[in-house]
Amino acid sequence: MNESNSHDIEPKEKVAKVEGRFPNCDYHKTEKLLFGSPSPNNKSTLTVSVKGMPCYEAVYSIFITDKVGRELYKYSESFKNHTAIQWDDPGLDAVAEELVEATGNRSRKTSDELPPYKSVNETQAIEEFVPEEISASKYEDYRKKRLPLFYHKTGYESGRWLVFDQTKSKAVILLVY
Repeated sequence: MNESNSHDIEPKEKVAKVEGRFPNCDYHKTEKLLFGSPSPNNKSTLTVSVKGMPCYEAVYSIFITDKVGRELYKYSESFKNHTAIQWDDPGLDAVAEELVEATGNRSRKTSDELPPYKSVNETQAIEEFVPEEISASKYEDYRKKRLPLFYHKTGYESGRWLVFDQTKSKAVILLVY
């Protein structure tokens, strides 16, 4: 996949304010990416944010919509669960900004670049694995289709790779770690 065509970045906005002792977080970015369709003419919109006052109570949110605004994927969890930084660290806002910037950066891959199938029972605790609801044959079918992938963190040391299944009209988690 041509990296120069996979993302069109729009200006991001960032705000970190300190009220009292702890900084607030208000970081977000919007960019175009291939996800809902492999066609470069049908780019989806990725919106990522970390917002909260103070930062240690912020929420990390991801929304992907197609070109007409239909929701393709959403994720929203506590920002603090995505970092090992102490909750009262005055630099926590910088970590929030880094998370927003990094989200989507690893998504310039297609499903054929994923590793061969490994079930959760075949892996060590720290390895990537395919969720139980995805059969080996279905996983390999997705790999053969060369679908655009989207990756994001789901915790400090965890993440997931997704594809959009157009026949089911939903995002499918293909690989987690």
